[in-house]
Amino acid sequence: MAEVHPRDDLGGLPRELWENPDTFVPDPSRFKYFLDDWGIEWMPPDEAIGGMLPPALMRQMTAQSLYGRPPQKLRKPEEQFVRRLLKRKSRAIVAAREGAEAAERPRRDLVFKVTLYDGDGEAEGLPALHRTLRVSGGILLATFQDRVLGPAMGWVRHYHGYKFTDPTDGACIGPINSGAIDMMHIHSHGVLFMDDKKAGQIMYYTYDLGDLFQHVIEVLEVVPVKDSTGKSELLEGAMACPPEDSNGCDGMGCRAYFKLLRSMQRVYDCEATEAEEDAVMENLATAGTALNIKCAEYDPFRFNLKKARRRMAQAIAGSASPDTGNKVFVHSFSGCPCCNAEATCAPDGLVMSESVARDGVRDRRRAAVCAACGGVAGLKQCSACKVVRYCSAACQTGDWRAHKADCKRWQAERAADAK
Repeated sequence: MAEVHPRDDLGGLPRELWENPDTFVPDPSRFKYFLDDWGIEWMPPDEAIGGMLPPALMRQMTAQSLYGRPPQKLRKPEEQFVRRLLKRKSRAIVAAREGAEAAERPRRDLVFKVTLYDGDGEAEGLPALHRTLRVSGGILLATFQDRVLGPAMGWVRHYHGYKFTDPTDGACIGPINSGAIDMMHIHSHGVLFMDDKKAGQIMYYTYDLGDLFQHVIEVLEVVPVKDSTGKSELLEGAMACPPEDSNGCDGMGCRAYFKLLRSMQRVYDCEATEAEEDAVMENLATAGTALNIKCAEYDPFRFNLKKARRRMAQAIAGSASPDTGNKVFVHSFSGCPCCNAEATCAPDGLVMSESVARDGVRDRRRAAVCAACGGVAGLKQCSACKVVRYCSAACQTGDWRAHKADCKRWQAERAADAK
């Protein structure tokens, strides 16, 4: 079914790709946790053979050398297969939006419970890290992640890649043009993502495609239209966010984080040795240096609802994160990367870089939210600065005190650019 390069022997190709993509039905039993990555086992647990790399990694290197190069610019068979699955999923989403009930969905609020996923049972007996959110059913997934879900959980905006997964078929929905450093792992997450500015229902959310912090998203309530407000709200939550980049976790992702919690619990219950207690204290100090924490006394068992709501409000009031130019750390071997001086401006020579600034840039209409409440219906831009949008006169009036300084600054910048 796919067009193949003449020098490609297809060695290491996932076995699912030998099937017809138009009739392919994934096998959930091949996945340890939930149906993911378009139902294809991209990186099976192969052992290195005779000191060689696993077949899946050998396959990646072979495909990179043969495909996407001029003059033919032939797509890899893997990409050709997933593109067919993507088209099937797009047709299914369009069909699901037909009918009176579907047309009503954007006007109804949804109440979600988002829980850090414990697929290995490592967190048994520990409090569940969760957030309960209420949002408009008309919000885009990209906007939901950037301005509601990520800030509510405690993740840094515009830093790591992410994806949403539909467990019924393993379809992956996420940013298709992201410049996040962990997007290098996309070959083990389904090769292609559906555009999260277009797709619909979600059930699983993975943040950081390298470390893999997986979350379960459960719909608790679909609010009737007459009771829906369209606002984005954080209702309640428990436990602090894990440290970015798994700082202090002696490993990566959920499993390492839960092991840290288990070690802390042993210290609290006076069951740990002195050496174990010292190790936990050192890990917590390292976790406190993470980009989303920056606190000398990180306590993962403490959740501050007021601070979480403030993070969400700041994300809602600002501009949407761009598709590219994600935050990255730059290390200079000869002087400072930000001022070209011989000394560095940050410890270890690391400097945070974000190549795209969004301050004062108006969001595209479909990505915009009300700067006061996070709603998405009936938006109108501020007539003075023409940057932020509001869903009502009441929201604009109530937000004027917070918006006033930015509004005047953006007006002045626009006037200066016009000269």
